[in-house]
Amino acid sequence: MKTKRFLSLLLVMVMALSLMSSVFAQEVPTDESSPEVTANEGPEAVPVDDDGEGPEDMPVPDDDEGPEINEGEGNGIDPLNSYLIVDDPVTQGGSRWSQPAGYKSYRLWVHNTSGAQMTVTVRYSNGRYGYAQTLESGEAKTIATINNAAVGVHTINFTTNTGRVSGTVRVRVSDTAL
Repeated sequence: MKTKRFLSLLLVMVMALSLMSSVFAQEVPTDESSPEVTANEGPEAVPVDDDGEGPEDMPVPDDDEGPEINEGEGNGIDPLNSYLIVDDPVTQGGSRWSQPAGYKSYRLWVHNTSGAQMTVTVRYSNGRYGYAQTLESGEAKTIATINNAAVGVHTINFTTNTGRVSGTVRVRVSDTAL
């Protein structure tokens, strides 16, 4: 009788071990489409628009199109996946990033150390959407939080009345609303 109990207990333990080993032996799925964080190769000089004019002649998106701009520091939601895609000095050549697929949000932050009022202009690669904000000298703030960003290249240009620009620009992309 003791032998039967012992064998039953041993059989239960072997079955439990075999079930646990299959759980631990499962392959962890990886998302091959997730972007790798790489250093920005540097911006190219891109004019504000085709005729060299400023943001006043940018196309205005329809009410149901275009980026949803939320100024400020965000809504306190912690993103599942987010990273700094741009962390560059402000230069006359501007800066740019490629908004990855699956990352529908970004936050643009700029610190103006140029000694003059600076206009920050953002354009999407399709040229259809864009926006501009002005920062006073010494001001550092979130320019925009976009939670319905288009996939593709986004270009940031910096202009001042003096022609001298300096500071820091950062863009954080996220797969959840910021």
